[in-house]
Amino acid sequence: MVVVPGPEGQEVGPTDVLTWVWFPERSLPDGQTEPAEADLDGFWAATAFALDIVFTDGTRLSAGSGTDSARDQYGDAVTPEAQDDARKQWVDQWNRRTVGLSAHAGRVVDRLEARLGRTDRPAPAPAPDPTAASASGFASAPASASAGVPADGVVRTVRGWLDDVRIEPAGPATGALPADARPLDHVRTTRGTHSSGTFSRGNNAPLVGLPHGGVFGLPMTNAADSRWPYAYQEHNRPSDNRPAIQAFATSHLPSPWMADRGVFQVMPSPLADPDVDRTARALGFDHVDELDGPHRYRVTLDEGITAEMTAGEFALAWRFTGVRSIVLDHHGVLRSCGVRIEDGTAIVDALLDDRAETPPHHVHLRIGNAVAEHTTVVDGLLRGSVEVAGDSDVLLGISTVSAADAVANLDAAGDFDAMRRHAEDRWVAELDTLRVEGATEDQLVSIYSGLYRAFLYPTRAGETALVHQDDPAGSPRHRSPYGDVLSEPIRDEPGPEVVDGPLTTTNGFWDTYRTAWPLLALLTPDTAADLAEGVVGHFTDGGWTPRWSAPGAEDVMTGTTSDTVFADLVAKGVDGFDLEQAYRSALRNATVPARDRRVGRKGSLPGLFRGYVDTATGEGMSWTLDAAINDWGVAVLADALADRAVAAGDDVDTARYRAEYEWFARRSLQYRNVFDRERGFFIGRTPDGAWRDDFDPDVWGSDYTETNAWGTMFTAPHDSTGVVELHGGPAGFDDAFARFWARRETGGTDRSGSYGFAIHEMTEARAIRMGMLGLSNQPAHHIPFFPMATGRHDDAHRVVRECLERLFVGSDIGQGYPGDEDNGEMSAWYVFATIGLYPLAPSTGTYVIVPPSVRRTVLNREGGSPTVIETTGSGAFIAAVTVDGEPWESVSIPHAVVVGASRIEVALADTPRGVGGGQPAGISLRAARVPRHP
Repeated sequence: MVVVPGPEGQEVGPTDVLTWVWFPERSLPDGQTEPAEADLDGFWAATAFALDIVFTDGTRLSAGSGTDSARDQYGDAVTPEAQDDARKQWVDQWNRRTVGLSAHAGRVVDRLEARLGRTDRPAPAPAPDPTAASASGFASAPASASAGVPADGVVRTVRGWLDDVRIEPAGPATGALPADARPLDHVRTTRGTHSSGTFSRGNNAPLVGLPHGGVFGLPMTNAADSRWPYAYQEHNRPSDNRPAIQAFATSHLPSPWMADRGVFQVMPSPLADPDVDRTARALGFDHVDELDGPHRYRVTLDEGITAEMTAGEFALAWRFTGVRSIVLDHHGVLRSCGVRIEDGTAIVDALLDDRAETPPHHVHLRIGNAVAEHTTVVDGLLRGSVEVAGDSDVLLGISTVSAADAVANLDAAGDFDAMRRHAEDRWVAELDTLRVEGATEDQLVSIYSGLYRAFLYPTRAGETALVHQDDPAGSPRHRSPYGDVLSEPIRDEPGPEVVDGPLTTTNGFWDTYRTAWPLLALLTPDTAADLAEGVVGHFTDGGWTPRWSAPGAEDVMTGTTSDTVFADLVAKGVDGFDLEQAYRSALRNATVPARDRRVGRKGSLPGLFRGYVDTATGEGMSWTLDAAINDWGVAVLADALADRAVAAGDDVDTARYRAEYEWFARRSLQYRNVFDRERGFFIGRTPDGAWRDDFDPDVWGSDYTETNAWGTMFTAPHDSTGVVELHGGPAGFDDAFARFWARRETGGTDRSGSYGFAIHEMTEARAIRMGMLGLSNQPAHHIPFFPMATGRHDDAHRVVRECLERLFVGSDIGQGYPGDEDNGEMSAWYVFATIGLYPLAPSTGTYVIVPPSVRRTVLNREGGSPTVIETTGSGAFIAAVTVDGEPWESVSIPHAVVVGASRIEVALADTPRGVGGGQPAGISLRAARVPRHP
């Protein structure tokens, strides 16, 4: 025990809370930097930490038991043992805890005690480090102890760092919002920014924009970085350990792993003649002074400056107060640039080219209250500033089409107030599509911040402002990402540079098909259809749909999963996009070997004939699995077109599409060709048909995309019945799951395989602490639900609830996710699991039912009547389900039933009930068979 100095003598107020942040270091035997599996028992020992208040009347904060005990924001008791048992802290990461003190109002603090280590595992008391430096709050100090002897008999040092200890009234700074707060008020765009390239808690940026808009606004703590431009803490200045803004910028950031494009920067300065160096011009701030919402980002900076940013469709606006100048900067080079002052407004027109192989951006900038410009353009680099007479509104229009379009885009968006008002209205309407009751404050932040991410992506590239000046009904247009900007063409034939029609961009389909697109189909089906038409636009323009769009096709990830996106929408009755053209794109993906690595399915020649992609193709086994999922999508599209042909009385097309449905349905079972029944894993096969001879299920990479053999053990979500059969039937499948949970991920370099080092997905998977379940990454997102395949619904319920309660913490310090939040997919996973539905089997038009984690959800579906999902009782298991008063016996529920129902009631229980019949939907082995290769 260590006494933390500072709060003694402080009287507790009626709304006071105790907060602190704790950085537990990994606990390993001396000399080790990575754990072996045997070391994991003690790896998280330093998470057994809590603060306790001793009051002058002799009582303690930690006194009491059960519901009477003091609890943190996640509902866990504030004792070292309870914090350790909760498993909600990450080692080598900051972890914040907030404890309400209202029950102790009027009491006076005698002392504050820091306790490290479990009393049920005796250890010597930790001693304070005399070299510890004081910091904000009461103290910043390391605490350490020699751990008790764990099961392996190795003594470890247990150590962590305590900082920012406070007793203060609850309010926005402590995460408290008024009872009448809107969904919009719960959105934290900084959620997921406390990340890096070595460990992700989201890897987001605090982007301002419209739902599926054409440009983002971005605050940058590192103005030189096109990948991690904003970091909650990592970019803090050494001088005072505070974050600092170096620029506010335009952005089209798809993911830090893809890099930004179209980055033009402005930065307010209190000086008339500022140093324009990015570090020198930076202004510090504190996170408590940030208002981070989707419609505006506002921050109070040092030197008395305030900055606020908002967005239009293809426009941004900033309002700066307390300024004397605006610094101008950008990434890349300017192909042309002009700066002038007219009637007190500085005007900048430039053509920005900052990412190879992508269309350049025309930028039109207006700086209000300007008195002089001090800029130069040398070798395509604009440097300098515009001097202003005082507060200044800065407005920007952007376009890939033309300079005139950039001007028109700004004019259509209006001034700062008009943009902010419109952005707020749009986000209020979008977030209102899902309302919840009975959620904690942390759940509300997670739900609505998640919806923000899901509605932010994908983005639209089609511009209409200039077109609509002459033709209000005119089609959007965009600069083609498949034209002259490419050094190697993807198009089969040359095409136009400016294309009429929508284009949907900034999306990684390998991620988003799982949950993000299904959430759009559930809540905003008309928008989903419109965005799907924009995906078809890639095929119309470039001849292929992309695997990853940024904005054109990128050579990233496995599978042509836009096929599955289209099919899933069709299976849910979402129309409004060109189904025939979508099918043509999917058919080409499935049958034509692409000559360009950025599109199509790799290894399809000779894979189309063998029934699998062999090891001569990188990640060939993963290509096989994803092709099976995608082929099921192609089959569903063919079936929908067959139905249309029947309705039209077209016997020829009916026969054709029915035959193609059967062909692709059979092909969708070829995932079985890479499953070794003897070893119980999907394994790569060599060109001669043999199994890979250096197989180790613990090793990452090679055949496996961002995972290992354990992580792909159940990867055929469209056919859970078939996966059960591969594992030898229900008993064998259940045994496989038992082995899956028993084996633990170490994240060690010795398991890094073809990567050659421990990639961040490996160490994030270790941090999940659930066997081999790497829920920190997309390949595992279906696995918690897969026990339902053998009727073990209660086991699935238990796992899903644990994931929700443990893994999405830390939103109050820029965390909130267990891994990369990719274009809304991780967010949508959380939203679906929280409201009690999950789209487990793609392209089937169904969900599986799990226990909702909130009391009441209202789905205010775009263009439809509301559906209420309400719970009765409490617990993590389902006792019964009714739909509009009628019993619902199946674990699976069709999308049409969900959106057509007025009320779905889920009775909860504290103990397993074995409720829910049948298995998740999917293509059954009884419906179609293909020969299994030996």
